[in-house]
This record gives sequence, C-alpha cells and structure tokens, in this order.
Amino acid sequence: MKVVFFISSLKQGGAERVASVLANYLSNLEFEIILVSFEKCENFYVISPKVKQICLDIYKNGVNLKSKFKKLVFIRKIIKQCKPDSIISFLCATNLSVIISSLFLKINLIISEHSNYKFCSKKELFLRRILYPFSNKLVVLTKEDYDYYSFVKNKKIIYNPFSLDDRDINLKKKENIILFVGRLEVVKGCDIFLKALRLIDRKLLKKWEILIIGDGSQKEILNKEALNLNLKVTFIGKSTKVEDFYKKAKILVLPSRSEGLPNVLIEAIFFKVARIATKCSGPKELIKDRYTGLLCDIEDEKDLCFKMEMLMKDENLQEKLIQNAFLEKDKFCVENIVKQWIELIKGK
Repeated sequence: MKVVFFISSLKQGGAERVASVLANYLSNLEFEIILVSFEKCENFYVISPKVKQICLDIYKNGVNLKSKFKKLVFIRKIIKQCKPDSIISFLCATNLSVIISSLFLKINLIISEHSNYKFCSKKELFLRRILYPFSNKLVVLTKEDYDYYSFVKNKKIIYNPFSLDDRDINLKKKENIILFVGRLEVVKGCDIFLKALRLIDRKLLKKWEILIIGDGSQKEILNKEALNLNLKVTFIGKSTKVEDFYKKAKILVLPSRSEGLPNVLIEAIFFKVARIATKCSGPKELIKDRYTGLLCDIEDEKDLCFKMEMLMKDENLQEKLIQNAFLEKDKFCVENIVKQWIELIKGK
C-alpha cells in the first residue's frame, strides 16, 4: 500500500516529529512511504532510508502568490504521478493546499491538525470550515478540537506517539533540575517562565539548576531578560539528545500561551519528570490537575511561581504526580498510535 505524506518542512516541531515517526514506522511494515516537504532544509529528525523523500523547495524565492500557485500545481502533479492509496497531510496551510490540489482525484485523504483553533486567524477558520469537509478523515489531538470541528463528518482523536522504546530508558539519579524544552518563540512563554523564576524564594532557587533547551527568534531577548532579572539560567540551545536531560531532571515546566498536544509533556511521563503546564487545550488533555501534574493560569507568573515552589519543596508530591502519570503511558506508545493510523489508512 502506497502512502504519500505532505508537510511544509522537517524542521524541529511537534507535527514534524509525528510525521517522521509515523513515516519511519509504516515503512517497516507493508507500506511504501513517500514524504514530500516544501521547504529545503536539513532534517531535524532522522528519516529511514526506506522512506522516499521529495523536497520541492517552493519557497526559495519567498512566499508569494506565485509560489502558492506553484505549490498547488506540484502537489497535484505528485499525486497523479505517485498514484497513492492514501494521502496524509500535516498542519493547516498544507492541509488546505492538499485538499484543493486533490479535488476530484478520489484518493483517501487524511488531514492532521496540530494547532488549537482558538489561535487561528478569521481567514484560516473560514477556509477550514469551507475546505476541511472535503477530506475523508480529520485527525485532531484533543477533545476540545474534536468538538469544534463539528462541520467535519469523519474525525478522530489520535495522540502524538512516544517514539523511543521505553524499555531502553535507563534513568539516572534524579537531580534538582528544572527543564524548559521548546522553541524560543513568544507562543511558548519562556519569558513567563523567567518572570516566575524571579519570584521564587532565592534560597530555594539556589538549590536548583535551570536548563532551557531549544532555539528560536527570541533567544537573544530571553538571554538579556535572564541577565536583567539576575537569574542563573543555562541556555543549552537546540539538542537532538533531549532524553539525556530528561533522565536527570525532576521538573518540567511548559508555560505556553497556546499548545496543541505538547510532545514534551508526553516524553516527561516516560522519563518520570513531574510536569507543570499552563491551561491550554493540549496540556489540559494530558494533565489531571494535582493528580498527574500541575496546571497554572496562562500568562500568570505568580501562579506559575506558586506551582513551581510547591513542587520544589515537596518530593512526595513530585513522586505522586510522576507515578500517576506513568500509569497512562500506554496511551502514547508508538505501537498503539500507529495501529490507529493504520485503521484510518485502510478505511476502518
């Protein structure tokens, strides 16, 4: 069975990771996988040699009307040439383009939405409402999104998979480390994290190491902010070995302003890291407050500070949250997630 994946790029990101994991896994089964991207860039995630990659490099001269039209033409050309049994598309802009390009071709089209609808423009919401019903199936990440897309007939919630074999995780002795893992962009709220750290009792904070893993347009601004707030924070940068930090850390903080279904909160379960996150759609899907993690108000550094101090002072609470979360790990095992995708691909 032949399946073509469409995604904007294979840079670091949640949807990109899911596409990579899914493509790699299916290529080891009875599937022929073709992975098509539109931006020429180095793959952040490892792609199996069994997966055929096509990079169209459409945006080399910038994003404009010409490149958008060119994109539609190329997508339709690839679909006609490859004659896939199914198409899987990731993220809104790509979903819309693939829907338009595949009209009347009678191919099983599965679109995957990774962004919460609340943070989309009116134009995007309008186009989704008009075009998404033309897909055969829509995959969303949360119950909130599932309920929103009432205008799409066939839809399903499928969580992001944990891609490592959890049997191979050898946890190191945990240290007083608090992690932030994510892109250094405004939406991820690292600035809120720094402001919350400033409010923590200094004697308590001195006992902990603060590590920020990731890169992005806000990196220099956040570096300066940390210096201005007189915070001892280590900016690790982008890392392909994030698991090494998870193994040692006790607490993970996700202070986002908006989230789909954060991979970091899933990864933290397997590495037994206590989780604090804001009350975005995705974190609310993954965390039962005060049972499997702690939730705090969005853009509220005082509430985030309070929740961090609560965990930093109470190792029994850390252990309780970690153990309760670990009971849910099977929901995210790659075998279980891929099985659900295969059912969609085969029309079940």
